[in-house]
Amino acid sequence: MVSAFKWEAKVELAAIEDRKDARARDIALIQKGQRNLRADFMVAAPVRGLALCVVALAYFSIMLHEGTVGLLTMVAGMFGYCLKEAYGFEFGSSRCRKEKEKADETIASLIDRCKLLDGEE
Repeated sequence: MVSAFKWEAKVELAAIEDRKDARARDIALIQKGQRNLRADFMVAAPVRGLALCVVALAYFSIMLHEGTVGLLTMVAGMFGYCLKEAYGFEFGSSRCRKEKEKADETIASLIDRCKLLDGEE
């Protein structure tokens, strides 16, 4: 039981560290005066895809088959979700921020407890 719990805690910590490193990279690029093309593309691609889907639905929905309209709507939703995730990564999520920070602290303390159980330091 403790082993599975430790593994899950380590996975969560790795995800937190991964995001932290990506944001640190972004900050370092900006401080050097360089442009972050990855972040630009990460936001621009879903915006263009969503815009294309909306334009296609607005202009061609009368001529398109009902299934095609449904498919375009689904793809537009996927692009919208990608855009939401990109903005959440770049700017942080304003909703439930305190709860996320508290969860991160809880995970860190649980990992410390697991290390104590194993005798690690």
